[in-house]
Amino acid sequence: MYRVRDKKHNKWITNGVYLNRTDDLVILKKKLFGFKEHFLSLCDYEYQRSIGIPDKDGVMVYEGDIVMAEIMGEEIKTLCVFSNETYSYVLLSLDSDKYYSLSKRKSRVIKVIGNVFDNPEMMR
Repeated sequence: MYRVRDKKHNKWITNGVYLNRTDDLVILKKKLFGFKEHFLSLCDYEYQRSIGIPDKDGVMVYEGDIVMAEIMGEEIKTLCVFSNETYSYVLLSLDSDKYYSLSKRKSRVIKVIGNVFDNPEMMR
C-alpha cells in the first residue's frame, strides 16, 4: 500500500494513481477505447509506502508519519523512516539522534499524530 501527494496543489490523491511493476508512478486517463497510462513526474508528485503495521487505533502507518511512541514508559515523538542501515522501518526520535526498531508487537504502543507534509510544525 502507498499514498500519493500532489506537490503543486499540496493535496493527497486518492483515485486513479498507482505504482506499476517498475515502481513508476502512473495515472490512468480514460480514452475513447479504454484507458492509457500517463507517467507522473516525481518532481510534481511523491508517494509514501505503508510500513504494513497499524497503530494502536488501527490506523495504517506510512513512512513520513509522525508517531507518538511509548518507549520504556516514556512518551516520545518520533518519525517513521526507512533505515538503510538496518534495511527496515524505524522510529527516529525528534528530540535526539536515537532510533527504535518497529514490529507488530510494538504497534500496540504507537499512535499516528500527523505526517511531515500536512503537519511540518510537529517536526520541531
